[in-house]
Amino acid sequence: YDESDLFLKEEDIMVWETEEETSSSSSTSSVSTSLSEVVAPPAVTTIARLNRLAGPIKAAKWMDMMTRHPVLMSHVLLSDGIRSTEALLRFNLNLTPSQFNKINKATTTSSSSRKIYNNKSNAILTRLNRSTLRSFLHFFTKTIKLDAVQLQRMVVSRPQLLAYSVSNLSSTYAYFAQELQLSQAEIVKLVMASPASLMYGLDSRIKPNVEFLRNEVGVGSKHWRKIVYAYPQVFSYSVDTVYRPKVAYFLETLQLERKSDVSTIVSKYPPTLWLSTRNIQSKLDFFVM
Repeated sequence: YDESDLFLKEEDIMVWETEEETSSSSSTSSVSTSLSEVVAPPAVTTIARLNRLAGPIKAAKWMDMMTRHPVLMSHVLLSDGIRSTEALLRFNLNLTPSQFNKINKATTTSSSSRKIYNNKSNAILTRLNRSTLRSFLHFFTKTIKLDAVQLQRMVVSRPQLLAYSVSNLSSTYAYFAQELQLSQAEIVKLVMASPASLMYGLDSRIKPNVEFLRNEVGVGSKHWRKIVYAYPQVFSYSVDTVYRPKVAYFLETLQLERKSDVSTIVSKYPPTLWLSTRNIQSKLDFFVM
């Protein structure tokens, strides 16, 4: 770190030590002990880090804190436990420099994506603080029960998750577990296969898709585990712009008379709902010929 980063200079320490020598022997003993440690390299690093995190701290303030709490301050300044959010992220996920750079560069989304992903801001890392990061890590390791390798892989592949509140993620998890009755192992596989499944709005995308397939297509509850577990991209498409027009296409083009016929098609091969009509029509033409 540059010397200019420090607001507690060597001459300030020397002056303070001289002044402290005139104080009582008990006070001098504890303070001089901490001061002898403060000049150690870890303390210099910690002071620079605290100045960047908390803003400029004047030498007088440092000296006041160290006079009042010499033992505590010496412990803090010599501890490596004070880390920036970025440092905590790298440490807890065991990220390589290239992985962290990938996350840092990938934490922006297009305006169209923000509309889908609850309109989150581009500046994800700047919005993340240590408290929210710890809550995020606790949720994925203790609630969803990802191991260290899975957690690292998920964040590196979909860093936008870092911008989402744990309360929203918890609501989506609870819906998968209680309403769709997915097991813990199935939810882990779902999250690893498609982390974006947790990013869609529960009320604006996930629930409407489920209700559409239940009520308008007639997919039975026994098929839900298969569809969501094997094809998590079922939540990636809109009911109004993709699913409902596709069902109408099936009824008109295939001349299906019963809703149960559409339900059978979707249950047997869910991707038929989001394959393009051109794709489907070319296959129909092939078999007709």
